[in-house]
Amino acid sequence: MAIFHNRYATTGGNTLERAQPLSMHGRGVCFNGNITNYNQLMAQLGLEQRIGSDTELLLGMVDSYADEAVVFEPEAMLQQMDALLDGCWNMGYLDSERLIVSRDHHGFRPMHTVEHDGMFLASSESFALKRVIGQENHHKIRELQPGEYAMVQNQKVTYGNFAPATPHGCFFELIYFLYIASRLDGQHAYKIRYETGRQMAREELLRWTDSDNRSTFPEFAVVFGVPRSGEPMAQGFANELTALLGHLVPYITALVRNDNSDRSFLHDQDPCDVLRSKFDVIEPALNGEIAELHGMDPDRTHYFGVDDSLVRGNTTRYLMPLLGMFMRKPQRLHARYGSPPVRYPCFKGIATPTVTELAATMFMDPQQRGHELVAGYEQMLSAYLGLSPFGSARHISFQGLAEVLTAGGKSIDEFCTACLTGDYPTPGSMVRGLEAIETYRHLRGGMCN
Repeated sequence: MAIFHNRYATTGGNTLERAQPLSMHGRGVCFNGNITNYNQLMAQLGLEQRIGSDTELLLGMVDSYADEAVVFEPEAMLQQMDALLDGCWNMGYLDSERLIVSRDHHGFRPMHTVEHDGMFLASSESFALKRVIGQENHHKIRELQPGEYAMVQNQKVTYGNFAPATPHGCFFELIYFLYIASRLDGQHAYKIRYETGRQMAREELLRWTDSDNRSTFPEFAVVFGVPRSGEPMAQGFANELTALLGHLVPYITALVRNDNSDRSFLHDQDPCDVLRSKFDVIEPALNGEIAELHGMDPDRTHYFGVDDSLVRGNTTRYLMPLLGMFMRKPQRLHARYGSPPVRYPCFKGIATPTVTELAATMFMDPQQRGHELVAGYEQMLSAYLGLSPFGSARHISFQGLAEVLTAGGKSIDEFCTACLTGDYPTPGSMVRGLEAIETYRHLRGGMCN
């Protein structure tokens, strides 16, 4: 039996000593998530902070339980932890007798298991298991439900529940984090991203309609995706525009992602230095050659670049001016995002714990208690991203995103959208989120850039 983990740290820095799993007294722990009340619990439980990682909190909790328990009962251990932990924690536990994997009762992150050919395997994402057992055996994969665990002991696998499920799956998993061939709570990442693009197209045409209800959408337009999670959205965007307009709006490839590059926010160096090696530009897609193949006038063609979201803005601020350099008419470059503006920090495992990291917060109206964006946000954002006065930047609406996420019968309340709305599903995150916004408002001194 073995556990391992491949993930950047969200508490503390990315140092070797914080690499998971952590172990002590013959017990090991790894987890996917982030514990909001980590410091408070370390002090409350009398645990020593050695490396400044919330993983050591989980290790300390399971170690204490195992030392004190007369009979090791996984449900009792997980119930104790669940009663204290505020945050997101899909955990793997291993000792000499048993292996346990669990999913917290909110189900913020995915967790899948499979039994195949005498093996038990568990992974956050379903695609990783398919690669081991073969695509043809995908039907054997089982998704742990929120508040559920699986235990391997004495060559037997048992499942159980340690807490009632209160689902709050992270919507960002579906539009960005998940590998394109994975699922979360039964919903496929590719389908959600493709449908998001279609919804964006419907909203797009409403913005190009005059007072007489006539379309003013450009006669010539092409669509490209920002690799990789933006590509399915761009496909849906282009195909739905084609269907609604009655003429072809081609989907093209204008950018290629370097397979050896990492996420730019994980590096300490200048993001631009990282981004220079992250993408390759396809010149014919932007200089008009591909547009001409479709009978378009290159000088009148509009280019719509679709991305999954705008969080920090590092990638877009680098890409938009770069793409414009290859265009005959760079003023006809538009940025479209498959997520509403991200205005609030995340404390559930996405690496955005502070408000100052978020591009949209620069345009919040400090006089509005509801943390609304200033009037003219899209125009100001376009300038911030380096688009010309004739270009534009727009997001999908929250209502539009909700329609996509709930099309399969779920309620929007079953998703965590706290980074969009500020409505955090756990008490600790709600307190920290509001504190972060108010601190930022105070630092801004009532001024807005």
